[in-house]
Amino acid sequence: GCSGRDIPCGKQTLHGTPRHVSRAPRLADQAISGPARWMKLAHLAWVSLPLGIATILVSLYDNIPRYFIQYYLDTRFLGYYGAMANLMALGVVVVGALGQSAMPRLARDYAAGRRKDFLRLSGRLFLLGLLMGGCGVVVAVVAGPFVLRVLYTPEYAQFSATFVWIMVAAGGMYVASLVN
Repeated sequence: GCSGRDIPCGKQTLHGTPRHVSRAPRLADQAISGPARWMKLAHLAWVSLPLGIATILVSLYDNIPRYFIQYYLDTRFLGYYGAMANLMALGVVVVGALGQSAMPRLARDYAAGRRKDFLRLSGRLFLLGLLMGGCGVVVAVVAGPFVLRVLYTPEYAQFSATFVWIMVAAGGMYVASLVN
């Protein structure tokens, strides 16, 4: 088969169907016109609405606190916040990888009409995000000053209450990342 890294395979990919890909019907071959097209588009918009909401939440979680801190406080506090928020970003990477590994199965279940399996896995992902977020909050409450001193400097320990709130926000971010 084509490895994708040689010139003949590249030409084949550009000018025809690669040997390792089955010929699926193209979208242009299945053109839908008139009211049926608009119904399909409306259904697609409705189905993708949760993804759009999750994407908006991810963007808000990341940017809104920065705007408020920069406007109402000194930029020095924005530096403290940014450093502590990196721990949230680290968790998002881990949770995002878990969510991405579940997406093919979710897509298969949805496409095959296995609603029960789809909802069960979605629920498990949601609970996983809540569990990871809850663990982050517990660690921040119980050992926040210690964690901040070890990971950063002793000066960060004075922001342990802020760290707890960052971990609360991280829990929401984890759930949003799993469904995004």
